Amino acid sequence: MLKPSPVQALAGIAAALTGDEWSALQAACDWHETGQLTGLLAELPRALDVSIVEDTLSGIRSVIAAGEILRKAGLDVTVHAYGLTSGSAAKSAAFEQAGVPYFNDWEGLINLVCHSERP
Repeated sequence: MLKPSPVQALAGIAAALTGDEWSALQAACDWHETGQLTGLLAELPRALDVSIVEDTLSGIRSVIAAGEILRKAGLDVTVHAYGLTSGSAAKSAAFEQAGVPYFNDWEGLINLVCHSERP
């Protein structure tokens, strides 16, 4: 299993909500082996609003895939993805082509969060 993958994203979502990293990893591994949500993943709220900030499109795609896995399991999941380019023209172009809102620096992203504006 190579990183990034939906398995790591599932574990990250569960760990972020519960603070229990080990159980989140176990539940994500269980999903990988069985295709079933068990443990912490089975206990997630029925509706989730997930935001991801990544500097790679592959990282964003893994979280989007995790959201789809959770939706297929009956959860109401919305994923908000944001790219962080650090001024890289190549990253900006990749995010733009994929339709992912992106920021050149943390300041722009933090302004979005602090002012509750979504691009």
